[in-house]
This record gives sequence, structure tokens and C-alpha cells, in this order.
Amino acid sequence: MKNLNNSTHRSVKLIPFLLVSCVAACSIAVFFFIPRLGGNPTHWKGYHPLLVDSEAELEPILDTLSANGLESVSSHNTYVHISRFYSTEQVSVARVGERLDVADPRLDPYIRGLLGFFTAAHRGDVWHVIYLHATKGPFYTWLRIRRALVPLGVSYLVPERIGLWLALSPPIFVLYVYFLSGRLHGKKRNHFVLSIPFFILAVRGGAFGFASAILILPGWLSFSVLILEQITQFLYWKSIRLRLRGVVKPAVFLFVGVVLSYFLSIFSLEPHQLRTAITWAVVTALAAIILDGSLVGIARILQEHRLFLPIRVLSGSIWGGARTDGLTHSSLLIPFIVLPAVIGAFGFSITEGIPRPVPIKDTQLVKWKDVQTLHLFRESTELPDISDYLTHRAFQEGLMYSQSWEFPVLDHTIAIADYQEHDGRILAVQEDAVAYNDEWFEKMIADASLGGITRMLVEQQSAAYVERSPPRSGLALVQQIALAFFILTPFIFVSGNLTANNIYGMRNLLLRRKRQTA
Repeated sequence: MKNLNNSTHRSVKLIPFLLVSCVAACSIAVFFFIPRLGGNPTHWKGYHPLLVDSEAELEPILDTLSANGLESVSSHNTYVHISRFYSTEQVSVARVGERLDVADPRLDPYIRGLLGFFTAAHRGDVWHVIYLHATKGPFYTWLRIRRALVPLGVSYLVPERIGLWLALSPPIFVLYVYFLSGRLHGKKRNHFVLSIPFFILAVRGGAFGFASAILILPGWLSFSVLILEQITQFLYWKSIRLRLRGVVKPAVFLFVGVVLSYFLSIFSLEPHQLRTAITWAVVTALAAIILDGSLVGIARILQEHRLFLPIRVLSGSIWGGARTDGLTHSSLLIPFIVLPAVIGAFGFSITEGIPRPVPIKDTQLVKWKDVQTLHLFRESTELPDISDYLTHRAFQEGLMYSQSWEFPVLDHTIAIADYQEHDGRILAVQEDAVAYNDEWFEKMIADASLGGITRMLVEQQSAAYVERSPPRSGLALVQQIALAFFILTPFIFVSGNLTANNIYGMRNLLLRRKRQTA
């Protein structure tokens, strides 16, 4: 009977080990066996970029993608306006090389810059970039791409963000957090739950996000854990024993970390990531408080009402003492802590070597003054934006009237001389050939909103701009190290061969062998 109990106890202890092994195996398999691209395009807001071998013909690829329900934007369906010196015609970007040579004055900077949107360099090769409208999630899009392009035998690459989405998918994330929270006790569990948003920032925010997380995390943990302990004490004993000296130190520590992170975010490409991380950290702390209070209430209900099953939910506090009931713990942990953390995880993005416009809600919000300000304060090395598109249209329409390449001034007109007979006399009359007024501006924005790359540039919440940063080679390495740590951490808390006791046991074994040898 004793042997049977021992075997049952061992099998029960083996369940968490098998669970975390399956989670880790699935995570590693998903991470290493999906098409990914490090240090290159990430998806735009509302679009997923797809890189296709430059030697492949785009027409059948676009037809296949369309047949599989994937709406695309490429050099074939993005048009530019070319002056014919008596009218203006639309030509696709793919045909620009056939129509215009290098010395043609109609080959303006906007047309030349558009080629950077649809070409990408990776590992010494040149790839076509196709932007797929993100009507579905990245996992669904990846399956559609695979179904469409694998039969064609075309080499293709998808952004690493889709890979990270799969590797940190909600089911795996929920299983991981549930298992790890069940193995931790006391302040360790608090530390883990409260550090989720900062871990996400470290993984998805690049080098600056990683540094910001390191700076702000210690102070945040020391301060928030202290507050949680006081709230838990109040819920149980209706009293608070809080010394001012114990609050000042973690509060100052947190304040210094926030200030240092703020100054660091000034140099970051996306400083809003720090603000988002702080917001989700506060949300997670509130969720932990709600979870703690909910379990306290459930415990009292189970004790006062004998109709319920006598399940021992907790003893003392959720963060210490006996473990909570598995079903109750999981049902409350997922909505109050895991769900906010998962939603916050996929709110971050990484800016890399592909331009990324910020989406606009309504094209009527695009004003002439905003676009002109964008044109005045942009860098010459940036790829074309909506201000370049307006300059391109003004240049092409006024080319035969000696219009120079410059952003049009509001209410500026190009007049030509005409001659009319009046009372037997020939008089010179100035007629407006082109007028750059509000009506012209609205027409240009309406044309740009029809489709192609111009629609992607116009659909913004503020003045349209394009953001492009050089590839960061160390970013992919930081992500992989952080993800590996994320996957392998549960083994530290499993009662298996990787525990600290066995590590110390190995050390003692080596010491005994040395003594025997001596």
C-alpha cells in the first residue's frame, strides 16, 4: 500500500513536468519551424508585408493571392501620374522602367522613391514586397499565404512578427502563466504577475524597450508588492500596518526608474512603448487586486454557506500559504491577469527596415497645412509620403509650364498668355492653366484614397508620415534569448532533474570524488 501511494505521488508530481514539457516543446517547434524574417519587415497597421523572390513573375502570384481571398498592394496595382505634355496618364510602378529612362524629367523623386516600398534586401538577395490587407489575423494570413504559394513553388518570406505571434500565442501563454503561478508562493508570484507587461516590453520593444524594462521593473515590483500586501491584510483583518519609512524607499526607487526610462525613451524610435508598458503594468496590478479580493470573497462564501462543497480555497492570502483550488484559480487568473497581459503583449510593435505609416481614420482630417508641415520637417533620406505624392502630382501637371519640383503653395496658380480679339484689337489675356487651391487638394486626396500605396499613406489619424529605421542586427538575438528564457523558466520550478537541489547534489558528488581521489 505504501509503494502504491509513493507511485501515485510520483505520478502526480510528474504531471506538471509533462505539462510544461509539452508547452515548451510546442513553443520551440512553433518558433523554429515557421517562416520568419529577422531584422526585416514588420507589418504595417492594417497590412502584412510578404516578400517574394524577385525572379518570380508577380502577375500569377497576385492572381493566386486574390483567388485565396488576400487583397494585395504591389508595384503592379500602384499607379503614378506621368505627364504626356498635353494630358496626364496613369502608369503602374511596374511599368515605369519601360516608359521612362533615367534622363527623362518626368522621372521625379516620388516615382524613384516608390521603388523602395516594393523592394527589400535580405541576405544579399532582392525580394519583391507585397502588402496584404490585414482583414484577418496573422495566423490566418500565414495559412492563406502558405496555401497559395506552396503549390507555385515560389520562395517567400513573412515578417517575424507573425512568428512571434504564433510563438506567444494566447493558449501557450495562458498555460505557461497558469503553471508557473501554481508553482510560486509568496512574493515570487507577485513578482511574476506584475512583471508580465515589462517582460513583454523587453521582448517586443527592442534594445531601448529592454533597457527601459530593466530600469523601471525593480522599483515597480518593490512598490506594488508592498501595496498588494497591505490590501490583502486589509481584506482579511480590516487593518493596515504601513510605515512611512517602508513606503518612501520603494516609491523613490520607482520614481528614479521612471525618470531614467523617460529620458531613455527620448532616444527610442517608439517612445509610446514605455507609456503602454506602464499603463498595462497598472492594469495588471489592479487585476491582481481584484483577483485577490475575489478569492477572499469566495473563501468566505464557502465557509459561511454549507451548501457549497467544502473546498479549501486559500489560507491566509492568495500569494502565500496553501494553494488555491485549481478550477477557481484558473477561472479567475485568466480573465483578471492573463487576458490583460496577452492583450497588452500584442499591442507592441518593432520598427525595422520597412516603412510603416500611421493610420488615419478619415481622409477629411487631412489638411493642407498639416501636409505642408510634414514636407518642411521631413528628412531627405526618408521614403515618399503623402506630401511627396502631392508634390509629384503638382509637378507632373505643371511640367509643360516649367513647374519646378517643390511642394505647391496654397492658391498658387500657373497662368499662360492667350490672345483675344476685342473691338478689332488683339489683346493679351492671362488664363489660369493650373490652380493649386483647396479644390485641387481635395481632388488629389480623393484620387490617392482609391487604392495602392497612396491609400496606405493617406489613411492616418494625423498628418501622414513614413517611418523607416535601419535594421538592428542585435534585436533578433535579444528576442530569441528572451523567448528562450520565457520557455525554459518553468523547468527551474519543476521537481525534476533541473532543480537547485539536484544541482547542489551534483556539486557534492564532485566534491566526494575529489576527496576519494586525494
